[in-house]
Amino acid sequence: AAGPPTDGTWNQQEGSIGIWDPRTGKCVRILDGHSNWVIALEASADGKRLASASVDRTSRVWSTEDWQTEHVLTAAKQSVANRFAFATMTDQLFVGHQDGWVTAWNLKDGTAGPTWSAFGDSLTGLEVDGNRLLATSQSSAQIKSRDLTLQQTVADLDLGLGIINDMQIAADGETVSFLNETGRVLIRHVPPNDRTRKASALTRKD
Repeated sequence: AAGPPTDGTWNQQEGSIGIWDPRTGKCVRILDGHSNWVIALEASADGKRLASASVDRTSRVWSTEDWQTEHVLTAAKQSVANRFAFATMTDQLFVGHQDGWVTAWNLKDGTAGPTWSAFGDSLTGLEVDGNRLLATSQSSAQIKSRDLTLQQTVADLDLGLGIINDMQIAADGETVSFLNETGRVLIRHVPPNDRTRKASALTRKD
């Protein structure tokens, strides 16, 4: 949970991250490092890393083994980060920003890689699916798909759901959950080979 995670003066705890034990409901650790409010958190699929984004315009990558900062990521000329997508197989972290840009970071050495102007405004969803990076924004009904090998956008999909406020790909790699602007959660079975087809080719489960 983003801070302030414990009792006290709000100004004294800006930038703190609370690690909670769900079994006891107690805060067991506080991570300090950001200088302003933390607005996004994401854990890697293997549970070894935690990414955090702050209003201080930096993102941090934490090791969950010792809770130390592995990398401080600062993207030049970009706005505050608000979305993350870990690519565990390639040891990369994709960071989405409120200006619609996405930066690929190498987690081995903390260096920035290719950037992508996904949308012109704040991202609401960012997911890695094999060799595809999927993104949604706060003012578009489209899902954009980027081929990470070709480094180009290969599809603009309108699934007929309206503006999407969040999305998540399940562990099976084929089930995608969407939260649309009306507050409904919709689940679709979207096999990887169908990701670039027209929306009419996708099956829908409400």
